[in-house]
Amino acid sequence: MHTPSFSALPFSAETPRLRPLATHLRIALLGLACFACLPADPASAAGTATTVSATQHYALPAGPLSMTLYRFAAQAGITLTFDAALTDGRRSAGLNGSYGAETGLSKLLAGSGLEAVRGENGGYRLRRLPAANMGEARLAPVTVSASAARDGTTEGSGSYAPGPSTTAAGLNMSLRETPQSVSVVTRQQIEDQNLNDVTEVLEQTAGIVINSMGPAGSDSNQIYVRGFNVRNSIQVDGTNRSRDYGFGDDLADMVTYDRVEVVRGATGLMSGMGDPGATINMIRKKPTRETQRSFTLKAGSWDNYRSELDVSGSLSESGHVRGRFVAAWQDGQSHIDRQTMERKVAYGIIEWDITAQTMLTLGAEYQDMDNEAAGNHGFPLFNADGSHFKPSRSFNSAADWSYHKRDVSTVFGSLEHAFDDGWLLKFNAEHSRRSYDDAFATAASGTVNPDGSGISTWTGRWAGEPRQSSFDLSASGKINVSGREHDLYLGASHYKAYYRSNGYPLWTIQSIENIFTWDGSLPVPGAIHAKSSESAFDERQTAVFASARWNVSDVVSLITGARVIDWQRDKTSRSFASGKVTRNSREENGVITPYLGLVYDLADNWSAYASYTTIFNPQDRMDVNGSYLDPEEGENYELGIKSEFWDQRLTAAFSVFEVHQDNLAVLDGDQYAPDGTRAYRAESGTRTRGFEVEVAGEVLPDWQLAASYTYSEIKDSDDERMLTEVPRDTFKLFTSYRVPSLGGMKVGGSIRWQGSEYYRDSGPNGETFRQGNYTIVDLMAQYNLTPDLTVALNLNNLFDEHYYTAIGMRGWYGTPRNATVTLKYDF
Repeated sequence: MHTPSFSALPFSAETPRLRPLATHLRIALLGLACFACLPADPASAAGTATTVSATQHYALPAGPLSMTLYRFAAQAGITLTFDAALTDGRRSAGLNGSYGAETGLSKLLAGSGLEAVRGENGGYRLRRLPAANMGEARLAPVTVSASAARDGTTEGSGSYAPGPSTTAAGLNMSLRETPQSVSVVTRQQIEDQNLNDVTEVLEQTAGIVINSMGPAGSDSNQIYVRGFNVRNSIQVDGTNRSRDYGFGDDLADMVTYDRVEVVRGATGLMSGMGDPGATINMIRKKPTRETQRSFTLKAGSWDNYRSELDVSGSLSESGHVRGRFVAAWQDGQSHIDRQTMERKVAYGIIEWDITAQTMLTLGAEYQDMDNEAAGNHGFPLFNADGSHFKPSRSFNSAADWSYHKRDVSTVFGSLEHAFDDGWLLKFNAEHSRRSYDDAFATAASGTVNPDGSGISTWTGRWAGEPRQSSFDLSASGKINVSGREHDLYLGASHYKAYYRSNGYPLWTIQSIENIFTWDGSLPVPGAIHAKSSESAFDERQTAVFASARWNVSDVVSLITGARVIDWQRDKTSRSFASGKVTRNSREENGVITPYLGLVYDLADNWSAYASYTTIFNPQDRMDVNGSYLDPEEGENYELGIKSEFWDQRLTAAFSVFEVHQDNLAVLDGDQYAPDGTRAYRAESGTRTRGFEVEVAGEVLPDWQLAASYTYSEIKDSDDERMLTEVPRDTFKLFTSYRVPSLGGMKVGGSIRWQGSEYYRDSGPNGETFRQGNYTIVDLMAQYNLTPDLTVALNLNNLFDEHYYTAIGMRGWYGTPRNATVTLKYDF
């Protein structure tokens, strides 16, 4: 059967001038804000020319090779002819950056077994390697170093350097082109540091502070960025997961994810109504055309055991259909007495190239966690005489019948089509179902008398079944205005989150006879099984949005955007005791969240930027009267400098920021709302200022680094510091080095330092609890026993530092020294 050939026709476009390349790159790392001197890029030092034509910028996402070539030829203004059989089943990692036509083609075809040859008419055609017709010109070979793929995929890169991201503005831009602070924890760093859940990942991420006052699954674990609690701006593949509706961060197991992207500052353009501190976007793993299979076993301190299976590859001979299946099981105890946890994960995804330009993706994910003898809210911090109560680090404040149970099931899909002119149309859909059930009694109320009396439990239970459905349609491509090409992103989205929950009597008090001999033995109160109310929550958001990158000149780009939102939230609750039904409805229509950014290229690998975003975030916090607080509103300003070295194998950034906000929710002392939850008050006129420094990627061959320093302070309208129980400054560093002379052995380590913090009780006693700065040191080592078998050791908290992961009315200890041995087999 004859296979037709296809030709991508020329597309006229003015291309920017080629600026001279820097031949020597040096950056300094001195203390927290400088880079150590580095040698020049070997390729640049050699003076190798890989471009023979004028360059222009490309931002092509990963996808079928034929689809990517169509888009490249249209944008480059060249004629490219090829037999469809040559590209069947082949995929491209995409292309992001400024290239000439020949260099761009070489990058796109690297590793494909194909090459582009130029004919006498100036056009190009594809053929298999090696070339048989010596009368046609061959493109010079291009060496491609390991780095993140152009769709941002980091798996297999071996690098800590991030690739492009769409989280900030929907446009596929490198981090240097994005006018906001962006951090990416890559797959390689996740594996090297043995990070099993997203909370562990965020602990290693620049600018993030985790205040943990409970085990995995506890709703007392809080994420802070730039002084703000991240509650509603958590995404999976760009789809929002509201913690208010039970779609939080505490369940996400990293075995199913390629990377975690964090955009700091307000991101209303992409997330809609979200938190002012940051958006956290977890990106799932994708199928691969080539077969890859791995089985991993882990054994760690306190009888923790974990196994992982990851299988991926083509499901059809042509490679048009690809699939991936991932599963994990974990079971173990804890350094906390009596506490155990079991976790199960399963994930599957299929990609189908329906045509050379159309791809369908379908997938499903399931995660389940069962945490037994798990308490909330930590333990008391004070003795009756005002001194500090210091139980052992294995102390468990929970009753032995306490538990956290979580499970989530998600189905998702997308359909994308690439047009001949380079435009991409994409439709996404997702539906998630989750259930949670927490029952606990925590010995956390009161102060400790010399005989061990004085402490009572806080006892409660809550359970619910959240549901969320999301849809979005987007189109991205280039337009020609005033003789220049510009990037445009358009879209519309709709989601509905809803759940039905059961209420139980909260804060039932039970006295502890002697906290020094507390072993969790406590009768189960009848209130745990007695439903007191039922509630129904419904939230809907519909939005249209647009963003554009205007290439004002060869060195200046302006990023503009806006999102228009209609939002509605309804709540109905019924008390079983009184039969009273309470209804509450709130809505906001026509809310506009603008986005404005300016990027100026100082050199080929340096840029300066400025950005402005707004904050609009409806709140689910109640005051002492049971009224919801008004939406958070404010503005976010940011200035910065970014750089990329050695073909984006190393990135660096420095930024300063200021956030103005009204209606910030702060705890109203020890007050409680009518529904039994903590009461909040709205603080207006707050101001947050700070700066950030970050470096990530390959410092030298075989040497990877991820380092950051962040300073952030929030003050009220009277210029008094707020949120003092969250440290103002943090430093994080993880580095690894592969030793070629020792059979591929890799060694590394991390340092996490955070500044001092204190909590002042607003109650009648007014006690103050202070924690000085502390440092956590971790070590790791890996060795390839065979080409397919790797053994690794991770030693955490090497010096067994004693510290609190959260302070407040109560406290919670950090994890003592521990170790994990990992055995990974690729088959």
